[in-house]
Amino acid sequence: SDLSGINVSIVAQSHSTTGPSEDNILSVTKGVMARYKEGSYPENKEDGTLAFVDDDLFSVNASGERTAKTKQHIVVGLTSGKTYYFSAFPYSTQMSYNERIGAKNVAKCQWTGTKGTLTVTVTQDYDFIALGEITLTMTPTTGGSAVIKTRTGSGPVVFDSLEAGQYTLSFNAQTNFTKPNNQTITVTAGQPNMATAAYKLNIGALGSTSWELISRVSKAGIASKFFSVGDTKNITVNGEAITVEIVGFNHDNLTGGGKAGITFGMKHLMRDVRRMNASNTNHGGWTGSEMYSWLTSTCYNGLPSELRSVIRAVDKKTSAGGTLTTINTNSMKIFLFSEKEVGLSGHSV
Repeated sequence: SDLSGINVSIVAQSHSTTGPSEDNILSVTKGVMARYKEGSYPENKEDGTLAFVDDDLFSVNASGERTAKTKQHIVVGLTSGKTYYFSAFPYSTQMSYNERIGAKNVAKCQWTGTKGTLTVTVTQDYDFIALGEITLTMTPTTGGSAVIKTRTGSGPVVFDSLEAGQYTLSFNAQTNFTKPNNQTITVTAGQPNMATAAYKLNIGALGSTSWELISRVSKAGIASKFFSVGDTKNITVNGEAITVEIVGFNHDNLTGGGKAGITFGMKHLMRDVRRMNASNTNHGGWTGSEMYSWLTSTCYNGLPSELRSVIRAVDKKTSAGGTLTTINTNSMKIFLFSEKEVGLSGHSV
C-alpha cells in the first residue's frame, strides 16, 4: 500500500502497580504516548514531536481479564532521507507516565518514503547529427500504469515520485541511431536512482544514404567508420545513369583548409567521347582546356542538386601547360584525376 509515513508497531504489556498488599492494586497500564525528534531520543513526554497517543491497548473479557493488543500507527509528516528517534512513554490509569527511557521503549529509523527518483542520462556518440524527441517509458513489471517522459536531444531525464519497485525502461527509435536496449530498473524509495541510455550512430549503406548525411559524416572526419573504398552510389547526370564510388578518405586538401573527408570518382566511363582540347596542345594548362570548361559547367550543372549543395572545393596541382615547368594550384569541385593519381608519370598535363 502507499504508506505516507513510518509504520510504528506497539505491543502492550499488562503491568500493574500495587500497594503494601498485593491485593491492593493502585493502577494498571492504560496507554502509551510516542514522541519523536531528530538527533536524539525524546527524554520526556513534552520533548520532541507527538507521534500518537493510544489508550486502547487491551481487550477485556467478561471476567475482567485483559489481553494485550498489537497496534500499528502511521506517523506522517516526515521528510524523506532524515533519521528520526522515537521514544514510547507508557502511562497508567492514574495518568502516571514512565519516563525512564530503556532499550525496549526506543527506536530510530530513516524515513525513505515509498517513492524514489530516477535520472536517466541520454547520450549520443556523435553530436553532428541531432537526436530528435526522445521518449523514455518506465513500465512496472508487476503491472500498472507506465510513466512516460520526453526530451529533445541528449541530456538528463528525471522521473520523480516513482513508486518503489521494479520497472522496464524502454526507448523510442531514432533515425540514424541504434536504439538502446531495454533495461530492468529497481527504484529504491528515498534514493536518487541513476541509469544511462546511449544512442549510437548507425549509418546505412552508401547507396541508400542521402548526400546531406554523407556530407555530415564526411565533415566529421569519420566517414571510414561507416563506408569503405569501393562503395558505390548511383546518380543521374544530364539524363545519363552514372555510378560513383569512394576512391579515398582524407586525400584531397580543402581550399578552405583541412582535408576532404571523401573523394568520389566514376566507376565506369561516360557514354560519350570528349576531347581535351580542340587542337593537339596543352597550352593554357588544365584550366584553359576545353575539358575543364565542360566539366565545370555542363557536367557540374547536370549533377543532382542535392549533390551539388554538399560538394566542397579542393586544391589540385596542375601544369601551367606548354613547355612551362610551373605547377599551379587550382581550386575546383570537379576534376579529372592527375597522372600521378592514376599511377602514371613522365607526361605533361
